[in-house]
Amino acid sequence: MLYIHRLMDLNPKSAEIETTPILRRLRERCRFPLTEQQLAEDFPEYFVSETDQKLIMQAIELLPDVMRRVSSFSETYAEPRNIQRAHSLLQEIQEPLQKSKAYVDDLRAWHNGCLPALVTLLNSIRQLRTQEEKVRVNDELNMIFVRLLGTDRFAFSHPVVNEGHVIRTNDLAESMGKGVLFRVTLEEEIKKMPWDQIQLRIPKEHLQEAEELRQRILQIKKGIDCAYNCNMRTIALSILLYTYVKWVKTG
Repeated sequence: MLYIHRLMDLNPKSAEIETTPILRRLRERCRFPLTEQQLAEDFPEYFVSETDQKLIMQAIELLPDVMRRVSSFSETYAEPRNIQRAHSLLQEIQEPLQKSKAYVDDLRAWHNGCLPALVTLLNSIRQLRTQEEKVRVNDELNMIFVRLLGTDRFAFSHPVVNEGHVIRTNDLAESMGKGVLFRVTLEEEIKKMPWDQIQLRIPKEHLQEAEELRQRILQIKKGIDCAYNCNMRTIALSILLYTYVKWVKTG
């Protein structure tokens, strides 16, 4: 997408702008009536995969143990404030990650077999004659957009993983590689000693435990990133479908 780079960027105006190059391409390539093969060339790249589901599920399964291990991290060497921040972040992402899992499961269920129904629905648009028929088809389309976006008003409204969760999880993963869980002495702070020097005074077993936590947080990050990417692909899918509707109506 050219102008939509975040979930919050989606609105009726940005959606209309995004349709312009797609509509041009459809006018050059597509013929009416549409076929399932034509849609199969465009839609599946935005579909949720089994791998997406697995990555999100793995993150959900890892969270309770990682939260427990962060909370019980070495009292002797830990920085309590950073321990609390890390735990709070992990706790914060639990619910949206679980809702993301339910969301992608629903998307995948719809993706499996949606193309024949979409072809029939899109091809019916030019055949509509009565107001009753137009209302029925419009309601069917609105139901699809509500399923994809959480609303029929071209905004992303599902309470799932968002930009904030992605940024904060990424920050935590990066800071874990710099010893964020460990207490820094006053002398080390004054001298602005780098982590590779500070870690020399810390017992290996505590460093190993911190590294194991970092690896698990990186795995959780994969699930968070995956959930967010599914959201963005679904926005792109919604715009693609909207463009097909415009093309069928206007030619």
